[in-house]
Amino acid sequence: MGSDRHAHWRSVIERIGDDLPGSEFEYRRMFGAVGVYSRGRFFAVIGEEGLALKLAPGDRAALLALPGAREWSISRQYVVAPPDLATVAALRPWVERSAGYAQTLPLPKRRARR
Repeated sequence: MGSDRHAHWRSVIERIGDDLPGSEFEYRRMFGAVGVYSRGRFFAVIGEEGLALKLAPGDRAALLALPGAREWSISRQYVVAPPDLATVAALRPWVERSAGYAQTLPLPKRRARR
């Protein structure tokens, strides 16, 4: 069941990314989940809890106000999207806000390989 939900969220995100000019979404496996990046910046994670989006404070509060939305258990910066947003049309504005917010943040520093 979890993998079906995981696949659905990824499919929705991929369709949004395909339609969003300049988004350049990239997907990386991480600890049983998939991290979603836009132009090198991490903005979402698809995992056991569903889809969690990193949002600016005002957008974070607005998404948390929707029924079924909640803070992600791993980081309070992320909000788990409610199931009602599991369509391209409903999720698109939130993904755009999240990816756009990520672009305002500095790129993570690369760790030196040993």
